[in-house]
This record gives sequence, structure tokens and C-alpha cells, in this order.
Amino acid sequence: MPQPSCPQEALDSSIFFAVKKLNRALTKIAEDFFHKVDLKPSYVPILLILSHENGKIQKDLAKMLCIAAPSMTRLIEKLVHKDLVKVVCEGRTKRIYLTDKGRDIIPELCQVHLALHEEINQLVKTGFSDTLIAELNQIANQLQ
Repeated sequence: MPQPSCPQEALDSSIFFAVKKLNRALTKIAEDFFHKVDLKPSYVPILLILSHENGKIQKDLAKMLCIAAPSMTRLIEKLVHKDLVKVVCEGRTKRIYLTDKGRDIIPELCQVHLALHEEINQLVKTGFSDTLIAELNQIANQLQ
């Protein structure tokens, strides 16, 4: 592999930096959208999962979202503080449930999530193909 001629070329040819750059750009757009519902993007997948599987075990949520246990605990604590979820302890197992307030926000959250998806596809112009998303997920799974 030839040596890059400048630092920017080195960064641009690195999958690590390309994915980080894409992540930062997508996060910024998502923050702007989810600000409308007073949520950070990191809370949204938790709430959407719970809207389909209420009472999910916290450890399983962390595994699904590829989040370390302590990070998941902090996210859950913030959602509890916002009165969107409650934690029910069953021995050492913690189950996470949507509160009434959490259930009430789901329809609006789904609308904002869909609008975000449409906005990103418009900004990219070509849209993300299902193949690209599948390939990114496959790479992520191989690296875990």
C-alpha cells in the first residue's frame, strides 16, 4: 500500500476516521432533530426498543445497542430522571419499562425518527442503500 502524501489523505483513506467523521456528522443532524422532543439521540433507540419490548432486561438492551454496562446505566438513569422509564429490580436483574409519559412520547418520537431518516437521505441525495447498511452492520459484527 503506497504511503499517503499528506495527513488529510491518510485520514481520508482510513475506514476508522471515515466512519468517525460520518458518525459525528450524523450525530449533529440527529441532535438537531431530537432537540424538538427534548431528547438526545442516544436515548431514542432505548425508547423505541421498549415501545416494542417493554420490560426489556437492561443487560440485553446494552448488548443490542453495543453499549457498555456502565454507559447504559447512565443513560437509563437520565431517562428515569426525565420520567420516561422506570427500573424494576428482580434480584440482580433490572427490567426497564416505559412510564405513561414515555409511552405518550413514542408517536412523536417515531415521527421525528422518520423525518430524520428522510432528511439524511435528502442530504446524501443518493440515499443509503440497504446493501451499504447491511455491509456496515456486517463489518461491525465481525469486529465485535
